[in-house]
Amino acid sequence: FAMLAARGVAASTRRVARRVPRRERRALATVGDNVRGARGLRRGDGSEVSGDELFAKRRVVLVTVPGAFTPACTGKHLPSYVARTPELRAAGADGVYFVTVNDHFVTAAWAAACGATGAPDGVEVLADPDGDFVRDIDHAVDLSAAGLGVRANRSALVVNDGVVELDSSEAVLSDVKMSDVDAVLAFLKANRK
Repeated sequence: FAMLAARGVAASTRRVARRVPRRERRALATVGDNVRGARGLRRGDGSEVSGDELFAKRRVVLVTVPGAFTPACTGKHLPSYVARTPELRAAGADGVYFVTVNDHFVTAAWAAACGATGAPDGVEVLADPDGDFVRDIDHAVDLSAAGLGVRANRSALVVNDGVVELDSSEAVLSDVKMSDVDAVLAFLKANRK
């Protein structure tokens, strides 16, 4: 967000981020909601992946982030999950996914740069090129004031067979606290299935 400050835009995303208005939202994902119908995701090779494919009969960790190659996402968030994926698996996660509103070329390059090896044993980074998925799960934020358009809120979800068990969203996009790997691990260990 340093580039935002250099452009005269407030570095605090509290000033530049706004939730996408409800009339533009297609769904509301909160704890207890089913998100298997969410759509719009692509793998690094550009192939589509459905919410049903990700979530059916599986318990997964799904992390949404504002953008690939952004400071907090690249410096802390994704690398911490990559390093601790074995612990997440041991605590009951069948899969670990990062979602960002970028095209699949960017997400593939970001995954490679951060050591995200993908399924079945690593973190798989998924592209949401049009922001449809984050809108469907109500995690879209409008960063147009900063020249970034609609992006994903920074959050961590635990989804079990399509049903949201945990939804921890950050109040400030540059923070990595509630969506940190430690918070997700603590939830998984306390709520083993």
